[in-house]
Amino acid sequence: MRTLLPLSFSTLLAVGCGPATPTPDDPTTPPSTSPPPAAVATSAPYDLSPVPEPGDVVGFARWANPANTITTLAGCAGVPPQLTEGTSRFAVEAILDALFPGATDQKQLAAVVALDAPVFAVTVLDPGSKRGRPLSAVSVGLTSLEGARGAVERLGTPTELSPGVWRVGGKEEAKFSCAIAAAAGSAPARLVCAERERDLVTLTPYVTRTLPSTPAEGRDLRAEIRLVPITDKFGGIARQQLRGIPILAQSQLTIGDPLFDSTVMETANALATEVGALIGDADKLSLEIGSDPTSCLTVSGALALRGNTSWLGATITDQARVMAPPPALFWRLPKDSEAATFSHGGDGPRLAPIFKSLGDLLEGYLGKEKIGGAADRKALADLLRKVPLSKDVTGVSASGGGQKQAPPRSDKAPAAQQELEQLLDDLLGWTLMGITEKPDAINTYFKNLVAAYNRPGLLNTLKKELKNDAKFLPVVKTVPAPKELGKNGFAVQISWKDLPAPNTDPLDGAGPTAKGKAAKITLDAYVYVMDEGTTTWMAVGTNKQELLKRLSMVKAGAPEDATLATRADLAQLKNAKVGSGGYFTIAPFTRSVGQSLGAVFRPLGGGTPALQQALGVLNGLPHKGAGPIFFSTLSEGGSAPKARFTINMTKPSLEDAGALIASGLKVAQSLRP
Repeated sequence: MRTLLPLSFSTLLAVGCGPATPTPDDPTTPPSTSPPPAAVATSAPYDLSPVPEPGDVVGFARWANPANTITTLAGCAGVPPQLTEGTSRFAVEAILDALFPGATDQKQLAAVVALDAPVFAVTVLDPGSKRGRPLSAVSVGLTSLEGARGAVERLGTPTELSPGVWRVGGKEEAKFSCAIAAAAGSAPARLVCAERERDLVTLTPYVTRTLPSTPAEGRDLRAEIRLVPITDKFGGIARQQLRGIPILAQSQLTIGDPLFDSTVMETANALATEVGALIGDADKLSLEIGSDPTSCLTVSGALALRGNTSWLGATITDQARVMAPPPALFWRLPKDSEAATFSHGGDGPRLAPIFKSLGDLLEGYLGKEKIGGAADRKALADLLRKVPLSKDVTGVSASGGGQKQAPPRSDKAPAAQQELEQLLDDLLGWTLMGITEKPDAINTYFKNLVAAYNRPGLLNTLKKELKNDAKFLPVVKTVPAPKELGKNGFAVQISWKDLPAPNTDPLDGAGPTAKGKAAKITLDAYVYVMDEGTTTWMAVGTNKQELLKRLSMVKAGAPEDATLATRADLAQLKNAKVGSGGYFTIAPFTRSVGQSLGAVFRPLGGGTPALQQALGVLNGLPHKGAGPIFFSTLSEGGSAPKARFTINMTKPSLEDAGALIASGLKVAQSLRP
């Protein structure tokens, strides 16, 4: 793991930095007012021609222009430039101080870091290593070779390793081996660091002469792990070791129950087979991060395979056939949903063996522990074995909260009861799910779930184990379905009764009834299943009036003006052909944090002025935390399947995030001694 330290250094260095002096062809970066660094003599007789790869490259990362990325994202987030620049200077100097603790002028060295030049990190297999330890290094651009050499002279006179390459510091033991080298590309020099000197000497020519001359691919930052060289070199050894998995499982995981032990062995053999197939299928893992003023921040990752002999490869291939835009059900979801998703299901029964194994393991373990009778254990395990799994079923979901306008459940309820209900409405809210399938299988599953929970052999054992805490177990039962749920509607009620009312005053002792009050509260939650013929809708929450209202909004023929179909900010989803997708927001997080902190500090006078300001920002974000953050998954089939995910933070979501970051930094500064 220590070989990852150089990569961590480069990432932290780039992320923490703000705008640097731009290159002439970079119009997006504002000009710097600092004096220009000393230029490197162009007559230096250094060979900067590209060199071949020093071995099999298995890890590679390139950040094309950190300054441009940070500037673009700061602009999207509305972060003040002076705040970005101040944080940048502090971050660069702190990282350089970790590299060269107390031994060099961090400000002078930081001044020659070229943040508009690419940052590279590379890992290659070491053909000379019998232990398989790779070689790794990172490379950061510098604006001046002579300026950098001058900044590190306090470490000792730089030692020339080869023409144009100088080791930083003497031969004494250090955390990293670093060198300053003349370089090709946009930066005339580079700082190269590695964990060992062997890594430094081997990789410096490649990261200073070859990579800077190679055109950038993909978005701003691209990182990849190339698996083929690894599997080619170590795959044979790995397959031999996989043969020992069943033996290891038998000696370490079996418990003496026939059902449990046989399932463990079957699972171990299946796992060994799957991993062996994946070794042959594996090709590449990649991650990309991009920024632009329109779409702001985009993060994507992919798993590429070179075959589909594995279960995973076959599953990705199957999923590729159902790529499509969001279904009509998605656009019927409530307009004020704080999160909304859709999924085009593939071959669901492919998962059945996994759930069966989980059920067998559960039943076997309960049998070994003598929990309940045989029928009790089977009923509980069947909840896993018989999870409804259908082929090509489309599903959607949505959730929301903060329904502050919701009326009390009952005007006669105690104040503590009404406060709790309002808090749950705000924090938990409501959740909707819809699937393109009749409700029969769902209703049967919930009936079995309620019946299994209430089996005396299981429930009494659970109460015995919980002792005094058994009073917190809910009562779970089926109840008559409201007429709004349709002919085959179904309803489950979950009730916690006679709970002690929480003490909301932190100055009033430590317990829930510190002043001797004996207030009791009741909490009810509901699961509703609504029948719409070939479509089934489910709603989960604590406010049944709100749940019925939300279900009425998604019914076929309901007014469209309260649905997602009218939201212009979701336009980019309409024509996307993906396997799953949707959006989420930070509103649930900001609301819960704001309410929690407010409840704690309000009785104490509201906290420090900085904290009060932070709470004000939290409760008054530019977009109320409702800016959509889009996500999607995509599968490609064929002989080389690929699975990809993408996350896009839009300008509204980044502006809210920027307000939170700026507020957090101000609070941190106010707390500094």
